[in-house]
Amino acid sequence: MNSLPFAQERDPDQSFQVGAITPIRIKKDFLVGLVVDEISGKFDQDNFLLAITATHRFKYAGRYLLAFRRIEGRTEIFENKHLAYNILEQQTYDKLRERVVQLYSQLP
Repeated sequence: MNSLPFAQERDPDQSFQVGAITPIRIKKDFLVGLVVDEISGKFDQDNFLLAITATHRFKYAGRYLLAFRRIEGRTEIFENKHLAYNILEQQTYDKLRERVVQLYSQLP
């Protein structure tokens, strides 16, 4: 299917609210998205979350497939490959993971 006109015409430089999920894909009744959020009420270069989440249809709380948390400057990494591979093809998840790792590594 060709891209829809609104998708072709959209501005590639968009901003989203902290804590809101940016949808990436819908697969097997899951919404897979990218989220940037605060940590313990703080959002700065030393306190934030960058994650890929999966939210099941009719549920409101997503589960992390991959999460990078920076808490007071310390980095914590969480990954749930079992769930990721149940929702996405392994190659698709691995490419997505690589892009998020790249993004995180470029942050100050």
